[in-house]
Amino acid sequence: MNKISTAVCAAGVTLWLTATASFPAHDRAAQVLAAARQAYGRANWNTLGLLVETGAEHASGLDGQWRLAEDTASGRRHLTADFSVFRAAEVWDGHDHWRQDASGGVHALNSVFMRGNAATQMWLARRDFLRPGAGGARIDDLGARQDDHKTYDVLRATPRGGQAAELWFDTASGLLARSIWEMPIDDVTVRYEDYRRVGDALVPFKTATQEGDSEPDIVTVARAAFVAHAPNGEFAPPQTPDDSTVDGGKATVPMAVDGFITIAAKLNGKGPFSFILDTGGHDILSPEAAAALGLHGQGAGTAGGSGAGTLTEQYTRVDRLEIGGVSLRDQSFVILPLQYDTVEMGAKPPLAGILGLELFERFAMELNYGANTLTFRPLKNAPPGRGVPVPISFSDDQPIFTAKIDGIAGDNGLDTGNGNALVVQGRWAQRVGLAPRMRKGLPTAGFGSGGISQNWAVRADVEVAGRRFARIVASYSQDKKGAFSSRTEAGNIGNQIYRNFTLGFDYRRGTVWFDPLPGPPLAPEPYSRAGIGVYKKTADAFTVAIVLPGAPAAEAGIAAGDDIVSVDGVAARQLSGADMRHILRRPPGAKLTLDVVHGGQKRPVTLILRELLP
Repeated sequence: MNKISTAVCAAGVTLWLTATASFPAHDRAAQVLAAARQAYGRANWNTLGLLVETGAEHASGLDGQWRLAEDTASGRRHLTADFSVFRAAEVWDGHDHWRQDASGGVHALNSVFMRGNAATQMWLARRDFLRPGAGGARIDDLGARQDDHKTYDVLRATPRGGQAAELWFDTASGLLARSIWEMPIDDVTVRYEDYRRVGDALVPFKTATQEGDSEPDIVTVARAAFVAHAPNGEFAPPQTPDDSTVDGGKATVPMAVDGFITIAAKLNGKGPFSFILDTGGHDILSPEAAAALGLHGQGAGTAGGSGAGTLTEQYTRVDRLEIGGVSLRDQSFVILPLQYDTVEMGAKPPLAGILGLELFERFAMELNYGANTLTFRPLKNAPPGRGVPVPISFSDDQPIFTAKIDGIAGDNGLDTGNGNALVVQGRWAQRVGLAPRMRKGLPTAGFGSGGISQNWAVRADVEVAGRRFARIVASYSQDKKGAFSSRTEAGNIGNQIYRNFTLGFDYRRGTVWFDPLPGPPLAPEPYSRAGIGVYKKTADAFTVAIVLPGAPAAEAGIAAGDDIVSVDGVAARQLSGADMRHILRRPPGAKLTLDVVHGGQKRPVTLILRELLP
């Protein structure tokens, strides 16, 4: 996730709190709010009109211009950030929350969770603490806390239909000093400083927004004023720029599917380069691809994915992106040093990066896994897809939809960047009672932009668009950070399931169509029959990440950290990660000869593969 998106969302939350008549005099929460009302000195906020603030934002090593327009009566908000190399915006129009990403593409943040988040954001913008009963919100006293050598009185506010937020008041001043928001992956903390008078209202002129453990994004307000009326269109949904074309109104290009989906594209007339097509990923270039194009990055942000780690990211712009008869102009790209294991292709040139959200925001796209083709149509005049229509929504940048895992319905990520079948989210499994069984699975490992993700291989049933896939090999994740540590999603479903369909994406309609391919379902891949998980750190070897006790690899003395430098006489340099995945899943009884380096010494190892996951 690009953390500037969260910063743009949260940095402009300007709060004023007061006591309300709904609390008894002896209630400590009422006392805290009474002190806040006295500190802020004004109760009648909903008559002040539109608060417009402008200033500067420092985020991800970039300095940009920042603006917030906030209607204190309705709670509508319009937040923009312009860093020159890219621009972003968020709009709460009173009903929906819209995000305009760095490329100018637009989608709604409209999952159940994010609707609750928007309700709380607008509740705060309306200053509903000023109303009798706090606008129907529940207020809980969390007690006094010490931090930064200060004492804070902490309340939890849960507006009707909204998400809870912690509100930290400075005991000495009575002013709000901090709010903490629980988001699907990381908590977001906003600190409020440098309060100044705007008319007879107190407004914080500095905010620091921190997502998880990342560096905080700093907003410094230069000017703030109340105006009587909002300009026309102030709270209208952002519009995607007219920056794309499809020759003849329809273009079909080949795609390759081997775990990941890959497609070919030209950038600034050079290439073609191969890219992963990822529904949840932004447009990304590897540093090597950026150098080949003569592009230079700006900034120093961080990005994460599966696994707990993060990667340093920079930003650049590409004049022209071409995919067959599809053309996009003046596109924002992130330069991201993806792990070698993600981009390597064995003897073929490495992948140049990822293409994703920005395409799906602009085009109706059909992924035909049977014909291995990808078809583009302009969103504005695309016909409905074929098959079973399934609604999608967004908590961030990846579509989510309802599917069943072991008969239990939940929100699942629709992730073409997942080359496997299913990752079951640990927090959800714990809530619905599946965790004890899944913890009995076999240890395995996944590899993504956040590094290695330790998990378990388990059998599970999954039902997608009315089609059931029984006893597939799924991964159960108990990650504490990264994409597979979600508080809100049940799982993440990947291409091993989708290859049984033609998928029709239409973000304008908020729908993906699942059209089953003829014939019996294709079985997802089995668990490694050698009992090892490997990845590539360099071209010349597969590094062993995990060894299953009692499996063929363990019996042959292979240990985690060993390097496999050849397989059946073929040098590792000539094999991709996808090649090795297929080799380790050959039928039971197959013989496998490896050259393994342990402690600097190379030795031959022979394995007889067998079924390991019952």
